[in-house]
Amino acid sequence: YRLLDAMQTMNNDGTSACQSLGGDNALGVKGYISHLPLAEYHSGSIVGVDTSPCAHLACTVGADGSVRCWNYANRSLLGTAYNKVAATCVRWVPLHLDPTGRSVVVGFVDGVVRVYTLVGENNSSITSVLCRKMVFKPHNLPVTDISFSVDGSKFASAGKDGIVFFFSCKGVSQSEPWTPVRFV
Repeated sequence: YRLLDAMQTMNNDGTSACQSLGGDNALGVKGYISHLPLAEYHSGSIVGVDTSPCAHLACTVGADGSVRCWNYANRSLLGTAYNKVAATCVRWVPLHLDPTGRSVVVGFVDGVVRVYTLVGENNSSITSVLCRKMVFKPHNLPVTDISFSVDGSKFASAGKDGIVFFFSCKGVSQSEPWTPVRFV
């Protein structure tokens, strides 16, 4: 009851803000707004986070399979990608591979690694979209960690299968796929 009281928004004439706009609420309770989302977050635990090397951006990944990029300076969600399997880890792509500083690599429980790029007007745009650029499956079990070499030319992924895969990297476009080098 107290939660509903706290959510109630009343106008001076005693009607709710929702009613004055001609709307109903999902609960059927007069005077309570229940269908206006305040913000969107992960529906489960956050399992990984990394920050951009050149902007006020952060990427979080969740057990719900979502990948979310945020502008933490103005506290806004810039883009979201949804996956059917849980994410396990995330790393921002080095500037050597993506000079715009808008790409992330994400590992998942099914052994898949996906590369996403935030596409939009600028780092504060709500019209940004998180686009999948590459997908590859180096592991048979969950990806436990991912990392880049200092110069950005090599990428490594480790999995619960006990294998570490190494890739040679040239960029983040589909025309420049990451080439497997070896595994140990």
